[in-house]
Order: sequence, then C-alpha cells, then structure tokens
Amino acid sequence: MELPSYRDGRLVLSLVTNEVFASYFAILAHKQPELAPVTPYSQYIEWLEQQDRQAASSYWSKVLEGYEEQSRLSQAKIQGKTGYLAERLDFDLARTSQLVFSA
Repeated sequence: MELPSYRDGRLVLSLVTNEVFASYFAILAHKQPELAPVTPYSQYIEWLEQQDRQAASSYWSKVLEGYEEQSRLSQAKIQGKTGYLAERLDFDLARTSQLVFSA
C-alpha cells in the first residue's frame, strides 16, 4: 500500500473542506452525498510497521540537519498580555462554494 506524502495539513484541510461542501450541497438538493471509500486506520498502521526505520531516521536526520533548537510558536501580545485573540469571521456560503468547487 503506497500512501501519499503530505508536507503539511493544507492538502488535508482542502480535501475535508471539499467533502463537507459537496455533502452539504447534495443534502440541499435532497440527494445522497457521495463519499469516497474510507481506508481503515489499521491499514496505515500496518503500512507504517513495514517501513524501514533506519531509512526514515536517515531521511529525517538529513532534513533536520543544521537545526539547533526547537521551533517556537509565536503568541499575540494583547494589551501587554500574551495569548491568542478570539476573532469572529463571517463567510458568504454561496461565494465560498464557488471558490471550493472551482478549485
């Protein structure tokens, strides 16, 4: 079983978003949503167990070569306090669906 390689979560988020909107619009049209078959997580674990750990270790050692410390996530400073700012975002569903389905 060959699994795709994802560098970050953007591709996964895009796939999930497309599936959610496709399901939503199918339901609006009184149709059954058509979902892709789901691969059981156990198959991923089986695939993972078959991987060459030494090769993976060598790969990541090369990729991370030169990094001396952990990456730090920045926090917003609000009125002298650190933390995250809660923000409300409103979206136009019709425009969003046009963007999603035109991609």
